[in-house]
Amino acid sequence: MKKIKLFALIVGLTPTCYSNAQSYFSCPSISVCIADTTTDVCLLSTTTFIPDGTWSSSDTTVATVDTSGIISGISVGSATITYTGTQFYFGEFIFTTPVTVAPLPTATPSAPAICEGSDLYLFAGDASGNTYAWTGPDGFSSTTQNPTITSATAAADGVYTLTVTSAAGCSATFTISATVGNCRTATQQTDLYDTDNDVVSSGYTQQTTGIKTATHATSQLHIYPNPAQAAFTIAETGTPDGTVSLKVINTMGAIVYNASLQRTNGTTTADCSQLPSGVYMLQLTDSINEPRTATLLIQR
Repeated sequence: MKKIKLFALIVGLTPTCYSNAQSYFSCPSISVCIADTTTDVCLLSTTTFIPDGTWSSSDTTVATVDTSGIISGISVGSATITYTGTQFYFGEFIFTTPVTVAPLPTATPSAPAICEGSDLYLFAGDASGNTYAWTGPDGFSSTTQNPTITSATAAADGVYTLTVTSAAGCSATFTISATVGNCRTATQQTDLYDTDNDVVSSGYTQQTTGIKTATHATSQLHIYPNPAQAAFTIAETGTPDGTVSLKVINTMGAIVYNASLQRTNGTTTADCSQLPSGVYMLQLTDSINEPRTATLLIQR
């Protein structure tokens, strides 16, 4: 008994239990992130007095330890790391440390395409409580969860990197591509007719500008005005009149508008006056085609 107490004073630990042949010591608990490694100073300090011991883990599906005492996080959970050694004078000693393996933070960042001169919105797409580090083209950096680049120019077009760090100190890195200047300007000439189908203006010119929209094999969506303020119109070719379903989805994936509307002469008009400024995805569905999507920018 005196030998064990003497050894405890040497290594600076209090034995949790002991017998004539074995003594057990507990070190303070530690944590490690998944796919990361760490060492325990308390356990390693014992190797100075008891070299050539063996390392083990109570659950290798959660955490492993190598012959040098390096602990690796494998999956979320708890395990106990043990160092066992024999000292000729004192007998066998068993040192343990509880280990908690913390998860990596998750995020689904997004940056919808915009026209030059509009605001570029970067969304982390994760729950609050983490810290953030954004970097990107033209020297951009931010520690805001969802930063905005006002009046973005073509220099803001490119790849953005987001590093998210959890409260447990675990970090994960994500990359996204942001498109700035993905706009089109089209000039269409047509004749204007009166109610008697007589030409009243020949070669009338109409110019429209908007964000490029996605196409479907059987239909293409044209959104105007885009950017919109109070209302917008969806024009399609090769589609019959009738009822259509329109969903407006924000960049966080939430449906903020869902309505059944009438399509007349290939056009559908929707009210967006209650939606805040921002970038949205439109999803249009009818009884003939599969859902088609397009990008809408609301700017006031």
